[in-house]
Amino acid sequence: MTASEIRRAKLTAYRDIPDERVEWLWPLRVPLGAVTLIAGQPGLGKSQVSLALAAKLTRGELPCGEGSAIIATNEDHRAAVIRPRLRANQANLGEIYDIRVGVLDGTDTEDGIVLPLDVAELERSVEETGARLVVLDPLVSFLAASVDSWKDASVRQALAPLAMLAERQGCSVVGIVHVNKVLSGDPFQRIGGSVGFQGAPRSVLVLGRDPDDEDRRVLLQTKSNYGRTAPGLLLGIEPILLPAGDGPEIETSRIVELGATDHDAESVLGSSLGDEGRSSIDEAREFLSDTLSGGPVDAAEVKREAKAAGIGERTLSSAKAALGIRMPHYVKRVGGAGALGHWTWELPKSAQPITPICNLSENPHESSGSGGADVLTLQTQSNGPLSEQKPKGANPITQDGHLSEKPHESSDKGVVTPLRGPSSSNGSLREQDAGRFADEQSELFGGRLEDLRRAAEEGRLR
Repeated sequence: MTASEIRRAKLTAYRDIPDERVEWLWPLRVPLGAVTLIAGQPGLGKSQVSLALAAKLTRGELPCGEGSAIIATNEDHRAAVIRPRLRANQANLGEIYDIRVGVLDGTDTEDGIVLPLDVAELERSVEETGARLVVLDPLVSFLAASVDSWKDASVRQALAPLAMLAERQGCSVVGIVHVNKVLSGDPFQRIGGSVGFQGAPRSVLVLGRDPDDEDRRVLLQTKSNYGRTAPGLLLGIEPILLPAGDGPEIETSRIVELGATDHDAESVLGSSLGDEGRSSIDEAREFLSDTLSGGPVDAAEVKREAKAAGIGERTLSSAKAALGIRMPHYVKRVGGAGALGHWTWELPKSAQPITPICNLSENPHESSGSGGADVLTLQTQSNGPLSEQKPKGANPITQDGHLSEKPHESSDKGVVTPLRGPSSSNGSLREQDAGRFADEQSELFGGRLEDLRRAAEEGRLR
């Protein structure tokens, strides 16, 4: 029996289909029971927006009430990036879940979810946690190898199960996507891949740079299938220092609301493109400054985002050296040698904007496991580009869908010292450190060779 012989059409008159009111996770911007996209260039803060939304959900500050969230990420480090940012947003950490899929082959290995293969496992997790929000960051990294991201039919077939999951469970599925570098202010031309990425979601939000202040962001809604679009929202990225017990404070950041804006997509996306006359190294330096603004980031993740943004390895290396991102202070090995660890890059303090630092005291609820809100204390040391903006305080999201927090930032000077490799008393490399030392030499000399190359080009070598 063929497939056509077992399929039968079913008709339902619309008089028998009851009306349903649209419910919102974030009023006008993120509907419940549907898929939403947040698009923007790498390093602008798309992930930060989703984390701020998840934090407000766990604190009961959204119209749907208190709830939990599932965050699937293939780029940001869970312990070094995601968790500190959630703490900075005063999230209830007990209500936000990372998700991995175990492989039942006796090896106890875990992997990220694969779409549409793992939609059933994702839905089971939503049912288990009662999640009202699922974040896929970035969305394309979870698509199976068989999905052609440049073919409309292929993309829609992959996203359709997600839309059905959201509808059945009454949750919001938010996908994070990058925009390309096409010289256009049209958001539908800027979102990479098939038109299915814009057509399948019910709401599309675009994050871009504020044309009036490059340190600020603008969040715009470019598509809504449920009525009027939300007003533009002006955002800032606020540096945060988190307490860390007996150790040094943890540097991270969060998105804060600065009010409404009348900027449109053409002006915002055009601003994000930058001047066509800028050099590629200038663009790469700006990319690194944005990407590393919240603290140390996995070097492999930075390189992947740079590649997605059209920045070559040589250009990225030149920009890295120009910003002073070198060992041992700003290029570090975390987690041990070989496959057990990874490299992180960090922006030197001297390369960061000078603005006040917002310190979060230790979360009083963490010891009891409830993960409640931290208490904010403010050090006003100096004025910066965001200091003149007065936020509205930590109020719940209103019917206009506005988030609210407070902006500040930090300043210090970093010092770069020479690297010496690990050695034993007889001068030979310790066997257990050989792999790590080889990695360190690669990081070190990559930057120095770029310095020598630029010096030669400028005629400074004799």
